[in-house]
Amino acid sequence: MMEVTTELQNSLQTYGGSDSTNPNSTSSSKSLVYSQGSSWQKPIVDKVTVAPYTFNYSGEVGLFGCENIFVRLDCNILDAGGGVLIINDFIAGDIETTAANTENTFNSAIFNATVEVQPVNEFEPADVESDFINNLKSVIKIELINEQIGNKYENAWVDIRLYDRYRTEIAQGTANHVLPLRESYDSNALGQSLYSEDLNTYTNSAKTSSLYIYASDSIYIGVHARNTKRLPYKFTVRVSNLTEPDVLNDEERKLLASYI
Repeated sequence: MMEVTTELQNSLQTYGGSDSTNPNSTSSSKSLVYSQGSSWQKPIVDKVTVAPYTFNYSGEVGLFGCENIFVRLDCNILDAGGGVLIINDFIAGDIETTAANTENTFNSAIFNATVEVQPVNEFEPADVESDFINNLKSVIKIELINEQIGNKYENAWVDIRLYDRYRTEIAQGTANHVLPLRESYDSNALGQSLYSEDLNTYTNSAKTSSLYIYASDSIYIGVHARNTKRLPYKFTVRVSNLTEPDVLNDEERKLLASYI
């Protein structure tokens, strides 16, 4: 196994010169030890306690800079802003235990969770829970949307990937446009040009990767340059409202993290 530091010292002793910290020449001058950027071990860390929420990222990756950018998103969902908590599209109730009074001709409700435990007049008794906040069973949906900001040649060399908390890669997302079938254009005189146009639209359309994780969980996003060029990137991360795994349909359950 090669020892990088030793090899750098040997190179300087053999050919002379000194280390270069200029980011546009760290590769050619064999001074990669001076390159700066995030990594698996030291990613850019963002935190979110409110759902729904949207993060927007943009920048450049590749030549004269970092070839990989890693972002870790730490989630600890407490509410939907202003102390309001939304679960399964329902707003959690805020019950105040105060003295009985009348307001706008409405009398205060008498609430006792232990009195009515059986259905009454076809109405089921309310199931009251006070531990929704930081509920370890609740999940949120993470959507990573690759905006494909560059042209088709630049986009082909930039990968934006979603990883779970164990850094396991999630399958690449589906495009917002349907992949055109070549044979469906044969009957049209302009078939080849139309097919090329639709294929280009599909290739450059935004790609979405989705994953359900716990409300108190983490994900990683990696931006990877696959060519020695300066490549632009732009992506969005959306955090959904809290929900429960039991209410997800079969297609949504396929998006659950492997450890749920």
